[in-house]
Amino acid sequence: MGGMGGMARTSVALIVDDDTDIRSLVRTALEEEGWDVAEAVDGRAGLRHLRADVRSLVVLLDYRMPVLDGLDVLRAVADDPWLTMRHCFLLLTANAATLPTELQALARQLSVPILAKPFDLDDLLAAMSQASSAGAAAAVRVANMSPAADGWELAHLAAS
Repeated sequence: MGGMGGMARTSVALIVDDDTDIRSLVRTALEEEGWDVAEAVDGRAGLRHLRADVRSLVVLLDYRMPVLDGLDVLRAVADDPWLTMRHCFLLLTANAATLPTELQALARQLSVPILAKPFDLDDLLAAMSQASSAGAAAAVRVANMSPAADGWELAHLAAS
């Protein structure tokens, strides 16, 4: 597997998938590469984790799940600028060729790569590494935010 062992900081992943075997396989592969990994069994638990975790996460999000599916999670993320800026997402699906138009549009809007199941672990790790790099840039943007009376605004927009 392609190594990311030389990461200067620990990257943090959240696996949101109802399939225990996939969560276990991906967790093991990511931990071997130095990632901290959390899991959620459905979209509702995933959203709770996203809202509660203060770290920037790279989220592996399954499309088809009970309770809230990947589309529902991405809708909630698109409606919450804090989640949009703080976390990076990769969508996992066995139905890449037949995704609903709304999901494809949200994936484009939020810059969410779509990975087809079954996936090659090296491809997944490469996508995670790329998302982690994007997440580091997002963390800098979030750190430069300040509270404002009407919400959040970028304090150093001109500097970025």
